[in-house]
Amino acid sequence: MFQECPICKGNGNITVSDSINYVNSTCPTCNGTRIISALTGLPPASSKKEETVDKCSADCVCDGSCQPTEWMGMRNREDFSNFLNQLFKA
Repeated sequence: MFQECPICKGNGNITVSDSINYVNSTCPTCNGTRIISALTGLPPASSKKEETVDKCSADCVCDGSCQPTEWMGMRNREDFSNFLNQLFKA
C-alpha cells in the first residue's frame, strides 16, 4: 500500500533554498516517484529512476561510455598532438 509522499506532497520535486537562491531538486524521500510505502516510508523498488544517456555524435562509439574514434584522420593521441603542433606552428 502506497501513499502520497508527504515531503514533496506528491510532486516528486522539492525547492531547496539558501539565503539567495531557490533550486528545484528531486525529492530525497520518494526519489521523484511521488509515492512512498505506507509501511516502510520508502519509494517503490520497481519505480527506480534510471539516468538516460543522450545519443552521442557519430564520432563516438556508445557502449555506456563514449570512446572517441577516428576524427579527421586522427586515430590516436599522437596523431592529434601532431595535428595541434602543425596548427599552432607559426
